[in-house]
Amino acid sequence: MATIAQIIADVTGETRRPDLAARIERAVKNAVLRLHQSELFARDLHEGVVSGGPYTSAAPDSRYIIPISALTGFRLLSKFHDYDATSGIVGQEYSIEDNPNYSLNSFGSMRTRMVRMVGTNLVVLAGDTVGSTRNFYASWYKDPDVSNTANSTWITEKHPYAVMWAAVAQVHRSNGKAEEANAAQADAMTEYNNILINNITLQGR
Repeated sequence: MATIAQIIADVTGETRRPDLAARIERAVKNAVLRLHQSELFARDLHEGVVSGGPYTSAAPDSRYIIPISALTGFRLLSKFHDYDATSGIVGQEYSIEDNPNYSLNSFGSMRTRMVRMVGTNLVVLAGDTVGSTRNFYASWYKDPDVSNTANSTWITEKHPYAVMWAAVAQVHRSNGKAEEANAAQADAMTEYNNILINNITLQGR
């Protein structure tokens, strides 16, 4: 298992620049995030119950407002369903719309059973009465937590050299070593292709 700290040590050894500790740490954390965000990896999906309510009346429609902070590490919504907390049964799915203009149907009326992102919130149109509460079951792509170098992710564990060579290339490039940076980037791309070959990526959401 490779933690972020272990990869930082490897990058430091490869670049022979212990004097650039802060820059190397940033490069490694950046590489981890970029690799996870480069594709919709099934292993980055996270699921959980979120609570919506009370249903509020706000122009131009009534809605549930759910802060994305309620979805840990939120990057992108994948699926959104009703959820019955009593039976534990997942219910009907909501459509996910990125364009607020799609909130109207072909007759110009407000659509229901739709969720979209507005600012730092998920806005859910459910057709409920004001004051109602409802539970939802959400599936979302989650960014890894790179704030603590003792942490690891499935990419740092299974494909540590993809992170290492990407960070090495970034450090060399920032130091004006183009040849070394290009060589490291080529190795990083080889390792990245291994990630794509050996892990499931999802189309769309």
